[in-house]
Amino acid sequence: MVDNFYTVKNANNSMLVEQFMYANQIENKYPSVYDLLTNAGISVISQLNRIDIFSCLLSLHCRTPKQFNLFFETVKDEIANEVELVKEDYKGVHLLEVLTNFIAAHEFQDIQIWTITDNSEFMTSDNPVLIVDNNGNLKNHIYREQFNMGNNIIIPLNPKQCIFFFNGKGDRTKDLFYNRIYRRNVDCSTTQKVNYLMMGSADKILFGTEKYLKAHFSLWNFS
Repeated sequence: MVDNFYTVKNANNSMLVEQFMYANQIENKYPSVYDLLTNAGISVISQLNRIDIFSCLLSLHCRTPKQFNLFFETVKDEIANEVELVKEDYKGVHLLEVLTNFIAAHEFQDIQIWTITDNSEFMTSDNPVLIVDNNGNLKNHIYREQFNMGNNIIIPLNPKQCIFFFNGKGDRTKDLFYNRIYRRNVDCSTTQKVNYLMMGSADKILFGTEKYLKAHFSLWNFS
């Protein structure tokens, strides 16, 4: 069983931005954030907890090659002679600018954890952060949709749990509502919807337990 989708060993030749910016400023907080989110006994969190949750999980979106490529497609004419230099600089900008604005757009959303109660499982991919509008349409591959405050965000945490950032109706002036984790049990109908979105989001890789992936694609191919 895969316990945690996003714990990855460091590469032998980690690049500067990944090693000294993401690893030191964000990734070292992920284990405690993961424990906080997956502990069914925790419902109230601190403001610092909220900041760590959003920075750790939304950074997964900023770091994907798909998002880099969407940006470069919009500026390729201006940087035609300096593509590689700009690419390295842009990784740092993601941490300082893009990620900051991404968090700011969604920081007032409610936090809900979905836990599967049957034998189905969540999958993840090389583009694990699902940006979805209120009609359930995937928006990951549209440039700047991460800054649309009306969109919701879905991120599988492990095969049995998924986080959902959404525009709730809580009173933002009261910590009782604002700094709260809501928990909800779901079944295969929700799992299938999330996995369908993940398949649309994936660039090259889908990831999950071997047993479930084989079962999922066996049924999917049959249909």
